Amino acid sequence: GNRSFAIEFKVSNAVSEEKQAKVAATDLPMIEVDLNSIRAGQIDADALDEAILHGASRAWVHHPDAEEGRRRLQARVDARKAERGRRLRYHIEKKDWVRPPQDWHEDIMALVVDAGLTDLLGGEIDCAHWFRVAPQVWQAEILATCIISPAMQYSPGSRIEIKGEWPNERSLASRVPDWMIRSDLSAYRPNSLEAAGYTTASFGSADAAIRYYLFELSKRGDVVFWDREERAFFIEPELHGYLHRRHELRWKIRQIVEAGGATDPDAIVERWMAKYSVNGRSQERLAREGGQAHDDLLSRVDD
Repeated sequence: GNRSFAIEFKVSNAVSEEKQAKVAATDLPMIEVDLNSIRAGQIDADALDEAILHGASRAWVHHPDAEEGRRRLQARVDARKAERGRRLRYHIEKKDWVRPPQDWHEDIMALVVDAGLTDLLGGEIDCAHWFRVAPQVWQAEILATCIISPAMQYSPGSRIEIKGEWPNERSLASRVPDWMIRSDLSAYRPNSLEAAGYTTASFGSADAAIRYYLFELSKRGDVVFWDREERAFFIEPELHGYLHRRHELRWKIRQIVEAGGATDPDAIVERWMAKYSVNGRSQERLAREGGQAHDDLLSRVDD
């Protein structure tokens, strides 16, 4: 009819990218007929006509309808990818939290409250979507098990590294009970994460979330610090000393109270810790400062 086509005969070289771009710019349909297998002098005119018109392999280099079809197809592919990404993002970010058991509050949260570290809880941390509990819950678990308990157990002067449970010492997530960590997340492919608005790093893991939290604490300068050479976190010596001295004094006073047959030793110990002072300095202040005044008090308690 009245429609024009561009036809390229391929003998030794295919259509160049430059020519393809020019044809596409004019939106002119273009066919490439492959005559590469035909050798000069080995075929007559009729056979050549047959090859050109019918027999030789041919393909579209450019076709407006095909290009439009590809655009429509790509649009559908992109839409499906975006929908899958939206659903994955919703799944990653959903907050289907579980309630901690009562004994957890009595043991773990009580330690954090008693140590006066509740202001370190609840901050927004990258990769926190890996937990089935609110930020203040898993962060309290880290403070209690990785910082407070070891500081109370080991004497000041020792260097306490924050690490996972043996034999997974490099996995800080091993310090967190299984009921806190989500099991419905997995190692999604990078393109799936990209569609959901994440990278492999921002999706991370429960272990990554804990490390991000410790890095945030290290910025304060009074809780933990990061050792570049050892590539590990350590408890700040001043906090270590305070927690240990406070715990040691309370433990010794409790021994005395229990030996005296008190019916409610906990109440008596807390009342003594709150009221007893040395030259106007409270037990809390002595525990923080340490030094000779604290040592003298501990000696009198031992006597």
